[in-house]
Amino acid sequence: MTQPQPGGWPDEHELPRLLADAEEIDADPGTERAIDEALDDYTAGRFIRCHGEDEFDALLASLAAHPHPRAG
Repeated sequence: MTQPQPGGWPDEHELPRLLADAEEIDADPGTERAIDEALDDYTAGRFIRCHGEDEFDALLASLAAHPHPRAG
């Protein structure tokens, strides 16, 4: 794969066939806002990557034990 485009996303021709052939859908404004916020966080390096089910389960347990003040 070549260097990603600004924002960290690959060129369309580099996407797996399943994604390259996917139909784009229109999201509601709330979903669009959430996607934009997630992309901003990813671009800024504020994201969480779990390598495996055990790490994901540990993350969920941690979030359940210490909920974010804005959660809810």
